[in-house]
Amino acid sequence: MRKALLLMAIGSVLGKFNTFGASPAAGAAPKVDKASSYYHYALAHMYAEQASMFGNRGDYVNKAIDNYKEAIKADPTAAMLSEELSDLYVQSGRLREAQADAEEVLKQNPNDLNAHRLLARIFTRLVGDGRSGKVDENMLRRATEQYQKITELAPRIFRPG
Repeated sequence: MRKALLLMAIGSVLGKFNTFGASPAAGAAPKVDKASSYYHYALAHMYAEQASMFGNRGDYVNKAIDNYKEAIKADPTAAMLSEELSDLYVQSGRLREAQADAEEVLKQNPNDLNAHRLLARIFTRLVGDGRSGKVDENMLRRATEQYQKITELAPRIFRPG
C-alpha cells in the first residue's frame, strides 16, 4: 500500500514537469505520458492488491482493470502493463472478458501491440491442462498467430541489435 501511494506521489510530481506537448509525426513513436502512466499503474496495483485480499471483489477488480487500461493508454510502450493486466484477468477468472476487450481494441486498431500481447498471453494460458496433459491445438495456433503479429509490429524487441 505504501509503495502504491509513493508511486502515485511520484506520478503527480512528474506530471507537473510533463513536456510531451508536441504530437508525434506519422510513423513516429507513440506519445508517452509517464507521469499519468505511473499514477494509473499505482492505482491499478493498489486495487489489484485489495481485490486479492478481499477475494477478488468485483469493484476492486473493475477499478484495477480500468486503471491498468488508463496506464497503457498513457504509455503504450510499457509491455509490463499489459502483462500485469493479463495476470489480473487470469487471477480473477475473467479470461473471456479479457479476450473480448482485446479483440474490441483490435477492431479499432489492428496494430495495437498491447492488445496482441494480451491475447497472446491469454491464449498461452488456455493452451493446455497441466493435469491431463492435453493440448488445445486451436489455442496453440491462436497464441502463435499473436506472437507472430507482435514480432511483426515490434521486431527490435525480439532481435539482437
